[in-house]
Amino acid sequence: MGISSIKPDFAVAIGQLVHLRKLEQDGVTLSNLEFVRGCGKLQELVLNNAAVRDMSAVGELESLHTLKMSGCPDVGKLEEVARSNSLKKIMASFQQFALLKDRFDRKIDFSSMSGNMTDEENKIWYEYVDRAVK
Repeated sequence: MGISSIKPDFAVAIGQLVHLRKLEQDGVTLSNLEFVRGCGKLQELVLNNAAVRDMSAVGELESLHTLKMSGCPDVGKLEEVARSNSLKKIMASFQQFALLKDRFDRKIDFSSMSGNMTDEENKIWYEYVDRAVK
């Protein structure tokens, strides 16, 4: 959805979609993702060109397996995502990867990255991915 922010009534409606498995948000600016807590079967969250001030609700989604962020440099409290017991795969920028990679108690599939990386960043990322598959 190409809107700059989600209206409160619409956020409540999304939160009531208890069988929702995938949610994709394009071009939104959100203070938080509290409204997705009611989406108990949400498996995949995709944020494209989005800004989210507080990502902590994502860490509490029990069915979430995949988080994809592309063009999302303004994401706050991203480290709270590492509280998730269900996340298996994350696509993020190198900076987001660097923040998250050592915060989980298990290896996370970071095999897909968004944005560009320097040679040094690419080396760090590749070493992590190589260790994760062994």
